[in-house]
Parts: sequence; C-alpha cells; structure tokens
Amino acid sequence: MIGFAFAVNGQIKVADLYASPELFAAMWSKLLSASALEAVEHQKSSKVAAVPPVEVLAFLRDAEKGKQSMTVYKPIIPLANQAVEAAIKLAKGEKLETKPFHNDQNNTDVPSILLEVVVVEKSNLMDTVIKDGYAKYEDVYANVPEAERPKKP
Repeated sequence: MIGFAFAVNGQIKVADLYASPELFAAMWSKLLSASALEAVEHQKSSKVAAVPPVEVLAFLRDAEKGKQSMTVYKPIIPLANQAVEAAIKLAKGEKLETKPFHNDQNNTDVPSILLEVVVVEKSNLMDTVIKDGYAKYEDVYANVPEAERPKKP
C-alpha cells in the first residue's frame, strides 16, 4: 500500500491510499497536476500574510539599514506558473525541458528546471519583496523615520 497527501498552508486537501505502487505510479502525473493547479488557485485567491516570518522581516529591516548586503529571492508567481506548466506536461506524458544540476553529496546530476533568482538589497526592496506583496512597506520600514522612508507605492 502507498499513500499520497497534499496540503495547502498546512490544511490537508487530499489524502489517498493506493493498493499498489503500480497504481500510484499510473496516477502520479494526474495527482501532481491537480495538486499544482489547486495550489496556484489558492495562492491567487488568498491574501498575503500580514507579517512575514520574524526572521525574514528582521533580515529585510537589516537590509534597509545596510547591515545585510543581500539575499536571493524568487517571486512566487513565476515559480507557481512553472510548476503548473511542468505538471501539465507530465500529465500529458510530455517530456520536460531540464538542465542538469550537480548534487555534490552523491555526485549525480539531477534534471532540474532552474529559474532566475533576484538579488535583494537595500536599493531594490520596494521593487521586489514589497511590490510582490511578500512583505508590507510598513513592516520593513517600521524602524525608519517617515521622513527617511522611500515613497510608499
């Protein structure tokens, strides 16, 4: 027996058991496609959390002060869109366009879909994490006097 569970934001949406690994394998691409589509639809219809995790907010505040040099960021919409496209191709039995990503731990190349990352630093906080709704302007600039803040979007 083999199982599959899918959750969005910690809430279980699907939990199924399959009598054999072969049956599960036959259903896998459809399960993946349906789950990816549901996750994207949920993301489109839900509001961004009012406050990001404490660690992220602390980093963004430190970046604003110039105490952190940079981090990398991948906007969620392109990631979700790519996941849905890949799931649909898999469901149709189509081959994915991948590039090898070398895993040094086991010395193997893993077929991967690699998306561009964005460097986030003080100069582009407004154009990245704030614009995308990942963090609120008020939260990032909470410790900055209003006269010293950039213009609010």
